[in-house]
Amino acid sequence: MRALSNLLTLLLLNIMTAICCIPVITIGAALSSMHYMIMKMMEGEDGHLWKRYFAQFRGNLKTSTGVWIVFLLIAAFLWFDYHALVGQNDSPLRMLMIPLWVLLFISYLLFVWIFPVLARFDCGFAGAFRNAIRLGLGSFPRTLLMAAIWFVTTFVLSQSWKLLPLFFLFGLSLPAYFSALVYHPVIKKMIARKEEDDEASVEQDPAETVETEEPAQTKEDAADDGTT
Repeated sequence: MRALSNLLTLLLLNIMTAICCIPVITIGAALSSMHYMIMKMMEGEDGHLWKRYFAQFRGNLKTSTGVWIVFLLIAAFLWFDYHALVGQNDSPLRMLMIPLWVLLFISYLLFVWIFPVLARFDCGFAGAFRNAIRLGLGSFPRTLLMAAIWFVTTFVLSQSWKLLPLFFLFGLSLPAYFSALVYHPVIKKMIARKEEDDEASVEQDPAETVETEEPAQTKEDAADDGTT
């Protein structure tokens, strides 16, 4: 019954996310909200699905949209440069394809981490990229596995238009769920460490408080009041 409930949740999440992705510019906020709800589902706190999803969508809209625009610009740059170089017969010019593939690889690794980070931490625009880089490199085997999950799913669903209904049902939420199985333990450790540091700072004498570098500030749960 729990498995069927999770499957239904993933189905509804996928439909909501796909609809919220239609304006294109809102894809970042839609993905962040989807990752937030999937993590909450894994923690057994997936009630009030519609309310919590759209509360997160509104709260994530500004930062997530800025992050998504960066990825759109990178994608446009890579696409135009690739098509400009692919027809070149000059070997030195063809060598410029190598840094393009390197940039694509780095961007892809950032992509699989940055929206889960935005889903659970209020770290701002620069902090999102900084933490995504830190997690992508610090948990590199997990990063490769997450990248493989998204790549395989995208590749399979892009092979035929007949698979388009499957994409609308599970094409986003299912790979995000399997990715969450990989990244969620890391996110949980970050949240636990932040909570421990917060408790320690409260107990510490204000006169002795020192500034420490933290990866991000944990977001407040938006389930009850509809705010983030």
